[in-house]
Amino acid sequence: MNKSILKTFVLLVSMIALASCNSAKRQYMNSFEQFVSQVETDYTTYTLEDWKWSFDEFRSFEEQFETYQEKMSSDDIAAIADYEERYLRTLSHAPGSIISNLTPYISSFLGEEGQDLLKKFGDDLGDVVDDIRDFLDLFR
Repeated sequence: MNKSILKTFVLLVSMIALASCNSAKRQYMNSFEQFVSQVETDYTTYTLEDWKWSFDEFRSFEEQFETYQEKMSSDDIAAIADYEERYLRTLSHAPGSIISNLTPYISSFLGEEGQDLLKKFGDDLGDVVDDIRDFLDLFR
């Protein structure tokens, strides 16, 4: 009889622990989505300080992702990727002066490899823009 009670207790504790993990993961995902929606709604009124705050929040969500990643389904991971893309797309609409002031924040987030990749992307993008300009010059 005692073994039966012990097994039931262990099973109950395990189920509570699992439910708690899923609840924390779900709360993280909901908070991330609400944050992105808020930025998408309010970004036109953001000052430099607002953008710094939003980028710090974004970085915090990115760091929290490591905690929950193993517990996520492929659908959960796809949803997080969508939140990231939506935030970065909204950030790209910020005025150039604000983005240039955010460069130290963005650079520290990307690390050295990310900065190299970003520089290469910028160089490649510059080449494409130059090619388009050359092509348009043919018609002038």
